[in-house]
Amino acid sequence: ITMAESRDTMAHIFTMRSLVLYAVLCGGGALVEGVAIARPRLMGPRLGAGLRSASPRGAIRASGGVDFEAAQWSLLTQQHQGFFKGVWTSVDGSGAPLDELEADSAWVTTKGGEELIQVNTYFTGSVRSSCEVCQDSVEGRQLQVGTYSKGKMPGVRLAGRGIAFGPRVTKRGALTAEVGLRDGVSRVRVLFAYEPQYAPTGGGPPTSLELGRVTVIRECLDRPPLRDEPRAVSAARPSGEAADLWRANDGAPPFGLWQGERDVWVAGEVTSERVAPAHLRRCRCSGAADADEPAAETLQLPGGIYVEFPRTIAPATPVELRVSWAPFAAAPQLLRAALGITALGRVILENAEEVVMAPPTCDAFAVETLEQLAPALSS
Repeated sequence: ITMAESRDTMAHIFTMRSLVLYAVLCGGGALVEGVAIARPRLMGPRLGAGLRSASPRGAIRASGGVDFEAAQWSLLTQQHQGFFKGVWTSVDGSGAPLDELEADSAWVTTKGGEELIQVNTYFTGSVRSSCEVCQDSVEGRQLQVGTYSKGKMPGVRLAGRGIAFGPRVTKRGALTAEVGLRDGVSRVRVLFAYEPQYAPTGGGPPTSLELGRVTVIRECLDRPPLRDEPRAVSAARPSGEAADLWRANDGAPPFGLWQGERDVWVAGEVTSERVAPAHLRRCRCSGAADADEPAAETLQLPGGIYVEFPRTIAPATPVELRVSWAPFAAAPQLLRAALGITALGRVILENAEEVVMAPPTCDAFAVETLEQLAPALSS
């Protein structure tokens, strides 16, 4: 079994009982055993169909790739550069806790600002000291997870105040995707992990992908996201007040009339538009649900965080992974992001030993920044 990774362009190769990742990397297409295969078309279902406005603010288009690449690089460095301290909480599809750890995430520029590296430090255990004057020790594991520069940001999409990674395939065959939102000194990222499911006979490609876990990453710039820090203390910090990332979630949907801005990444361009006043019926970026849309689960989590996802991803079926976040209880502001993906696409190559399928695709990525209208205006 051999593997070469690209975070944006990969093929799934399935043997009778194991998943093999095969190297597929080419600018406009994939190479499988020397045969050029066209890259799957980015269709933008549901996201593209539901995100319409009569008054667009403008668009950043990929004319020769120069303006678009520069804009994406600028968003990455302006919104995500820094040293974040976070708490990573993993839950299953019903919201039941699985595990939790603390981690630092450094996003720092090098080479005179022309390159940004992402280094995570995971604190997986601690050793308590037995004497009163000694310090406790914490076990840390450091991992460089990404290196980015203008025009070289595979698998990364930025729009508005949001960021998305993937979809991509891990070494053990899981499909992962990440959706993040930034507000001031605080950031929320949500990592979705799906496991391949096979037919009872064990042969052929996966029949579906089943959710394994959802990891919610609550982060603050230059400080840990403390659960019990008074709001006055947070506001007095030099870097500013952090979002209330641990406040109780009463489960009430964000009803009312909302308006704001929407930025949409589709097929290598970002368009920006106004969101006309509208009532939010569900925690999503694409409007009312379609009758044939796969059923979505909703997690209502502390900190004003709402997460929507399908439990099962069927072959070649577009789905959306959605994150909504109200950073402060008192401020009528809502950030929403939706990542559209399609996985387990068409079969590219099949023989007695292996089946090669098209790589997963990002269909679209949309981010909204909304403000709630006063009751007098929404009546």
